[in-house]
Amino acid sequence: MAGGSKFQNRTSDLVHQIEVIPLAFPRPSSAGRSAMAKRFQQIKTLTERLGEFAQNARDEAKRLEPGGPERQALLEKARKADATSELKAWVNSPGLQRPK
Repeated sequence: MAGGSKFQNRTSDLVHQIEVIPLAFPRPSSAGRSAMAKRFQQIKTLTERLGEFAQNARDEAKRLEPGGPERQALLEKARKADATSELKAWVNSPGLQRPK
């Protein structure tokens, strides 16, 4: 049974990392756009939101038991948010322009 609990913990960790992505969007009803979810414009940039998320995750991790799985998961999410922010900056840098 020890192997089962190890698998269960690994599965639990993987489930927390998976984001739900819709495979298909619902068809618009006869009422048109009013029946669909309303869109909104982000006030903060993606980089700002990622930075805030990473900082909040680190702050929450400080409150948890050192070496615990929840703390490790939060720190990993913070690292991923930082990496995403850096990758976005790299992709949008002027050095990556299409050749003329």
